[in-house]
Amino acid sequence: MMNILDKLRNREEGEKKIIIGVIVAVFSVLLFNFYLKAFAEKLRKEDVGDFGNQLQFPDIGKMIDDVQNPDNVKSIPPEVLPFLKEKP
Repeated sequence: MMNILDKLRNREEGEKKIIIGVIVAVFSVLLFNFYLKAFAEKLRKEDVGDFGNQLQFPDIGKMIDDVQNPDNVKSIPPEVLPFLKEKP
């Protein structure tokens, strides 16, 4: 192990950065692979048949209507509302 570290110390600075970068990239890919396998196993164990029905996504149309109608927005100061109500 010390022999490898000595060889690394004798390299140029740019080569050291490339070697360390490659090592970090390899470990990152390996850890991500283990994470994906664990996540897939977790999904297999749980009942995800109605998972999509359990999610409650916000109604985008209602959100757009709320933003377009200044009366629905509570955080706007009252003195600014008349300017927002004017249509260009």
